[in-house]
Amino acid sequence: MCFYTSISSAYESVNMAEVSFGVAVHNLNANTNEAGNSSGKYLGLSIGYELKHTLTLMSSIRLWHEDEDEEDNNTFHDFNFTGLSLGLDIQLFLPGLSRGPYVKAGHHCWTAHVWQSLNPFNDTGCSKLLGAGFLWEDSSELGGSAFTEILITRFERIESWVLVYGHRF
Repeated sequence: MCFYTSISSAYESVNMAEVSFGVAVHNLNANTNEAGNSSGKYLGLSIGYELKHTLTLMSSIRLWHEDEDEEDNNTFHDFNFTGLSLGLDIQLFLPGLSRGPYVKAGHHCWTAHVWQSLNPFNDTGCSKLLGAGFLWEDSSELGGSAFTEILITRFERIESWVLVYGHRF
């Protein structure tokens, strides 16, 4: 009985929520006549279940967006892109660590809109989401944990790389 109690307390689980924002770089498929690059903003909201010292399972909604007003000031801009997705992610820490480096894998379904391109399009689909990051205790008034990560995903003809900063509660 004592052995079971020590194992269950070592692997206790908690509900969690996180909010994140970042900068995204989008590459339009180079196999077409319309190859190009764009950049924009990223926002993510997640809720999930954290099994301490091992992994986190989450459901996330994400928004990739570029303000139309910024296009004149953006030197890294060949098209405009907006995307919205809903997905499931799993985040895996090194065994025994509930903070520190992690890898993330997920699957999200999305809708995407490209305009000011040779071939503007609206598209929907589902794709993989991969990432890696680092989570640390936040000593600010907010408490919880802060994290930074890099996410990579594909929206049919668009490949997106995102540098993310966020907070987990």
